[in-house]
Amino acid sequence: MNQLANARMNGNFCTMGQQQVVQLVPKGSSETLRVTGGGGPGTDFTLVSFDPETCCAVFSFRSGSETRTMVIDCRCLCGIICIPQNGGGSAPTSVLD
Repeated sequence: MNQLANARMNGNFCTMGQQQVVQLVPKGSSETLRVTGGGGPGTDFTLVSFDPETCCAVFSFRSGSETRTMVIDCRCLCGIICIPQNGGGSAPTSVLD
C-alpha cells in the first residue's frame, strides 16, 4: 500500500511513476468493491494517500460527473488490483500488503 501511495515520488511496479488506478477487494469478499451498489464491475479508485501508522488510506473515485473521496482502514482490505491505464498492455496485477 505504501508503494502505491508514494508512486508520484518513487514509482512502483504497477505504474512506472504514474498515479495508480486500483480496484479494492474487501476482507470476506471474493469480488471487488462497488460503491454504487448493484451489479456490474467494481469501482475504480485512485489512491490519494496512505498513513502506515494508522493504516488509513484515502481514495478518490468518480460518481457520475463528481469526484468523491473515501477513507478506509486498510486492514479491512484483503486485496488491491492494479488497473492498466493505457487501454491494454499487461493484465491487472493483484497487490496484497
